[in-house]
Amino acid sequence: DPDSLLIFSGGETRAVTGPLTEGASYFHVADAMKLWPAGSTVRARTVTEEFATDSFENFMFSICRFKEVTGHYPTKISIVSFTFKQRRFESLHAPALGWPKDNLVYIG
Repeated sequence: DPDSLLIFSGGETRAVTGPLTEGASYFHVADAMKLWPAGSTVRARTVTEEFATDSFENFMFSICRFKEVTGHYPTKISIVSFTFKQRRFESLHAPALGWPKDNLVYIG
């Protein structure tokens, strides 16, 4: 979707990595591996969220970061994460945030 925003989410969660957030490290890995599709605008539409320390915060803070960047809340969210976290996001986090299940796509 050319109107989408890609958000790499995650704060400093491991002392051994130093002052590097998970969100920034995912962005750096995508850059280093040249994972951006050729001729696309995906990289220009990518931001980081660097404060979340757990999966609920990843979800909630990413919604807030989207609003901060675009000026409005998202209408649809696609989450890419580990398969074992899918139930957590769909059954716990989304309802806790009042996020409609029809507006959530989980890719695990």
